[in-house]
This record gives sequence, structure tokens and C-alpha cells, in this order.
Amino acid sequence: MAKLLYLVTEDWYFCSHRLEIAKAAKAAGFEIVVATRVQTHGHLIEAEGFKLIPIRMRRRFGSPWQELKTLAELVRIYRQERPDIVHHVALKPMLFGSLAAMIAGLPGVVNAVAGMGYVFTSSSTHARILRPFIQTFLRLLLNNKRSSLILQNEDDLALLQDLGIVERQHVTLIRGSGVDTRHFTSLPEPEGEIAVAIVARMLWDKGVHNLVEAVQLLRHKGVPLRLLLAGDPDPDNPASISIQQLKAWNEDPGIEWLGYVEDVRDVWKRAHIACLPSRREGLPKSLLEAAACARPIVATDVPGCKEVVREGENGFLVPSRDVQALAQALERLALDAQLRKRFGLAARHMAEREFRDELVISQHLDLYKQVAAARSVRSDDKSLDILFVADNFPPETNAAATRVFERACYWIKWGHRVTVLTSAPNFPTGRIFSGYENRWHQVENMAGIRVVRVKTFITANEGVTLRTLDFLSFMVSAFFAGLFERKPDVVVATSPQFFAAICGWMLGVFRLRPFIFELGDLWPRSIIAVGAMRAPLALRLMEKMELFLYRRSAAVVALTHAFKRDLEKRGIESKKIDVVRNGVDLPRYAPRSRELDMARQWGLDGKFILGYVGTHGMAHGLINVLDAAEILRDEKDLAFLLVGAGAERQMLIDAAKTRGLTNVVFMPAQPKDAMPVIWSLLDVALVHLKNAEAFAEVIPSKIFEAMGMGLPILLAAPEGEASAIVLEDRAGLWVPAGDPKALAQAVLRLKNDAKLRGQLAENSLASAPLHSRERQAEEMMAVLKRVTGNP
Repeated sequence: MAKLLYLVTEDWYFCSHRLEIAKAAKAAGFEIVVATRVQTHGHLIEAEGFKLIPIRMRRRFGSPWQELKTLAELVRIYRQERPDIVHHVALKPMLFGSLAAMIAGLPGVVNAVAGMGYVFTSSSTHARILRPFIQTFLRLLLNNKRSSLILQNEDDLALLQDLGIVERQHVTLIRGSGVDTRHFTSLPEPEGEIAVAIVARMLWDKGVHNLVEAVQLLRHKGVPLRLLLAGDPDPDNPASISIQQLKAWNEDPGIEWLGYVEDVRDVWKRAHIACLPSRREGLPKSLLEAAACARPIVATDVPGCKEVVREGENGFLVPSRDVQALAQALERLALDAQLRKRFGLAARHMAEREFRDELVISQHLDLYKQVAAARSVRSDDKSLDILFVADNFPPETNAAATRVFERACYWIKWGHRVTVLTSAPNFPTGRIFSGYENRWHQVENMAGIRVVRVKTFITANEGVTLRTLDFLSFMVSAFFAGLFERKPDVVVATSPQFFAAICGWMLGVFRLRPFIFELGDLWPRSIIAVGAMRAPLALRLMEKMELFLYRRSAAVVALTHAFKRDLEKRGIESKKIDVVRNGVDLPRYAPRSRELDMARQWGLDGKFILGYVGTHGMAHGLINVLDAAEILRDEKDLAFLLVGAGAERQMLIDAAKTRGLTNVVFMPAQPKDAMPVIWSLLDVALVHLKNAEAFAEVIPSKIFEAMGMGLPILLAAPEGEASAIVLEDRAGLWVPAGDPKALAQAVLRLKNDAKLRGQLAENSLASAPLHSRERQAEEMMAVLKRVTGNP
């Protein structure tokens, strides 16, 4: 038997709006638990055979300490009860309950919003301060696969979508709580003076004062109209009307404050007209009950109310806060008995046709069954749910972005689920790509991968201080976003940059899931190698954190064997380190004819083209390429093509211009889909790194893309793992980094020896399957399954 737990702040609200739904759920086989603040209706809940758990939560937000205690209480309850589904009713239970469900690892969450409430409708300073925080948390909480959101009208859905809070696929529209048309029957009009009634909590936001003023205007005009105020104030709501004010109105001739009324049919037996001049509603149950009792309605033309009132058919809609228009609508009904009768009959028919509680109950039960079924499927599923933290992701085209994306595509193809936490694409220029915004939380589906982009401090890939702020902001934003994602089976983070790995480790700790560190670069050693940072204390701290992350990870996936040897020398257990190299996605990269139109466009037609495709950064030492180009400037049929962006690109352009190097062509960074076309322009692929010892351990991904394209490779880099691959596979030539003469000589050798180029190209293409992305995706998946115990 599946367990269904309702979280509601007030016991009376559960009884008035959810009791019948819970009774039907029990009849359908669910075990029902109700967690609520017990005041006056607890005995009615227990009488239905439901387990009742008293809680201290109040609707109004209190001090941070109070709310932390509230959250802790909910986490304790959820862990003790372990419900299959939790149904949170209203804004605060939704916020705190969803966070508690995430912490407790509950599988199914249903959130119900009955109108946007005080925080979204009030213009008070308190509401304006709270609103952006509430919006941010809702955005993080509502957009995960375990969460379903019930909204009562299309306007609320449109508002939440406009604010970027919720995606449509997570929303179910259920129009209100329904009305029992057998209990609320058509009532005859009472005798005597015409009466208008409002049944609601006595709040300023309900427009009670506007209704009082309208009735006072009409009575002053001589229209015989009485007003019945049915409802109590709500001390937990900042918009509550004081008892003193209600008593003052009660002393006014023609106005009667009834207080709380247990059976609201007693109100409609005394009233001729129903009114609700509210600021905004979900779908007001009080109007449904009035309609079922055949009462004509006057309400404001706002979301929720206009779902019930059909202008000129069962009532009148008036602008919000317009007392004159409200008085005119009430006057028309007060003076026209036939109009009241016609509107009342239409209201009754509408209630029977569209808002019977059987319809609403059926929709809720269908949703509960869907959530329970989804949980059952997940529990039997052998696939993995992977949460991946990566600062870079397509449409960025750097090595880390490409590697994570292409591996994830294979995992999706094999039936696994992948969520990537990343930033708005901006690398390396610091300018956000077209079509994206730097927002707190935005979600897109990319080839089946759930991509969650978070807000960061964005800067170009240059300068230590600003880049550090960028990295730190991503670490914090991605961490909080990861807390609100569905609980994964494993957390993976890739480095660089280093702080992404810290984020991954923290998420693993908080989500109680194993953390895997994918080591793409040895930070902070690579920072030292490019001379980007010379603060000894900061570097020592980073090194300590680096070792801490290696030791605390469930596994380290290193991109090179040199990285593994380095970690072993520093005391990391060999058995926890797996080597999964970079590679190439063979379906994307394959030999193709040169794009002649593009070659002509860039002045490369008829040239022998040596090309570098990638980031022009501090680690790449591309000034050496300009030095070689200067040596070969008399080779008129030779062109050096540099494609990409990066911290040193403008410096290189300026240097080439100053030297008059007409044999060097700079092409801006191109989209990922265009990369095979760019590679097709080349006769030889240049792979280049700075002359620093740390880069002897690096294997640039451009090597494997060149192999996939069947290009001979010219590698200029420190002797190490990359040179071993190129030379062992006989896929190209190697020259030491930082030696422009050696580079120039190798270029001439390749240009002048077509037979050598052909043999190297043949070997390069033959080596590509050894480095296929699919093969490496399989190798890394084996690590993920081993760590999670998933065979």
C-alpha cells in the first residue's frame, strides 16, 4: 500500500479543501497521513482513519532560526514516515516541504498552489523583499523530475512561466478543489431586504474594504442592500484585517460581521448575491459553493475569479479596486430579481457541469497514480541517474565541454539519465552566446541531456582575480541548484576548473551519493605553468584542497596515465584511479573534401594550409607559431590558419599585424557543428602547447579530432604522453615546444613531401577507432557502475 502524506499549515483548511480528495485516495488504496498545525479540526481528520501528525509550521514566515527548526521538523517527519508521495498545499509548505523531501530523499512530490498569495500580490515592502528569494527557490524546487505542480488556472501558469519559475511539463491544471453539488443544492431566494455576502478570510487582499465601501455608497444612495461578512481575520497573514476594524464595520447599519461560519449554506440561505472583490485567487471555493447554491456572483476580473464568473451569464466582473464599478454591478442585481434568478440558474448549471468534486477528485487520483507508477519504474530501473558538474558545456567548443557532452550523449542512448550543471555559455570571451541569459536557473534539453544553467559572475578567460570570482560564483550557484535536482545515483565533476570539483564533492556529501572526480588537468600546477598565479599561500591551500578531493572521492578518472602516476606519487591509492583518455566522436568527425567556397572566402584557395583549431590561451604558447610563420614568410603558397578565441587571441592578431605576417589568417571561434568543415580546410593539423613541464602530462583533444578527420598531425609540445601517442600511432611529427626553427622545418618537410603526408594521414585515420568517444564512454560508465554498485 502506497503512503500519501499531506502537508498543510492549517487543519481547517485541509478539511475544507482536501478532505474529500484524501477520503477518495484512501478508498483507492492509499495510506493517508496528514501533517498540519492542529487547532480546531484535528478530531475530524482522525475520525476518517487518517494518521495525524501535529506540526508547528505557521503560514507566515518567521525568523531564520524558527524556519530552520521548521525545516528540521519536516525532515524528521519525512524520514520517519517515508511516504511514497508527499502533497504540499500552498506556498510555504511547498517551499519547506520540497526542500525537506529533497534532503530526506523522497521519491514523489506533488505541490499545489491555491492562488499566488500575499508574496506575489502585495505591494508591501515585506512582500517585495521576499518575492525574489521565493521566486529563486521555487525555480530550483519545481523543475525536477520527481516534482509535479498543481495549478488552478491558466493565468497562474502564465505568470510562473513568464518569471521562469516552472516548465510546462511539470504542471497539471486542476480547476480548484471542486464542490459537492449534492451537499450544496440550489436554494430559493430569501425573503426581505436584498443581501450580498462575502465568504472569505477577512483580508485586505480579498477586497473586503472595497465591498464595504460599495455597499455604504449604495445605502447612502437609497438602494436597500445589506452586507454579510462571513469569515474570521487571519493573524498569520500580514494582510489580515483587525478585529477592531471588523467590529467597527459591524456597528454600521446594514453591515453584519458573522465571523467564522461552520456550514456556509447558512450564509447563502440569507444572501441573494455572492461577491468576492479579491486581488487574485487560485480558483475560489467560496464562489463555487455560492454558484452551487444558485447565487449570482459579482467578482473582480482577476485570475481565479474569472474562471468562475462568466460576464453577463452568471454574474458580473469588475476591475480590481474599482469601488464605483463594484457598486454599479451590485445595484443592477439588487434591483432586478429576474436577472438574479437567471444568473443563479446559470451558476448552478456551471457548477454541476464543470466543477463537481468528482471531477477534481478523479484528476487528483490520476496524478497520484502517475507519481506512484513513476516511482515503481525507477525502483526497478538498472539505469543510472548521473549529476554532472561542468563549468563548460556546448554550445561552447572547448575540450571539456565537448568531452562531457559527447560521453553523456552515449549514456543517454544507453538508457541512463544525465543532468549537467553548468553556466550560461560564454567561454572564452566572457560574452554570453546568443539565445542565452545569465539567469539563476534555466533549463534546456540538449540531445536528451537535462542541462541546468546557473547564474555566475562572467568574465573573459584572462586575469586571475576576475576568473577566480567567476569560478567561485559557479561553485556556489551550481551547488544550490544541485541541491534541488532529483537525487542522483552518482555525482561527477570535471576539472578544470578546480572549483567545479569542490562543488561536486559538496553535492555528493549533501545528497549522500558517491562523488567521482574527472581529472582533466592538474590544478593548481597548470596555473603555475602558465604564470597566471604567483601567490604561494593561495597555491599551497589549493594543493591541499586538491589532495583532499582526490582522497575523498569514490574514484578519480584521469585523462592521462601521467596524471595517474603523479597522483600515485602523492599518495593516492592506485586502485581508485582509472584512466579514460580524451577522444573523438567518430560519427561526427570523418574525412571530407575541402570546402572550396570557405577557402576562397578566407583567401586560402590554392594554399598549403597548416591549421590550429582551438583556444588561444595562456597554455598554448601560440606566439611560437607566429615566430615560425615569420621564418617561412617567403613561402607564398603556405598559410597558417588559427581558428578560435581566447585570452591571447588579440595579442596574437596585433603581433601578426605589427610583423606584417600576411601568411597568418585568424578565423574567429566557430560553432561545434561547423568544426568538421573547418578541419576539412587543413592539409596538416597543428597541435600546440606552451613549453612547460606540466604540459608533458597533457593530451590535447585536438589530436583525436584530427585523427577522426584523417589529417596528419604536427605536434609542438613538451615531450610526454601526447608525443608518445602521435609517434607510436605514426600519425604525425613531433617537435619540442617553444622552438620556432624546429617547427618551421617540420612544416616545410610536410609541405614538400606529399608521400609522407599521405602515409601519416592514413595512419592517423587508422588510429582514430582506438580513441573513439563511444569506447571511452563505455570505460567511464564501467567506473560509474562500479562505484554505485550497479552491475
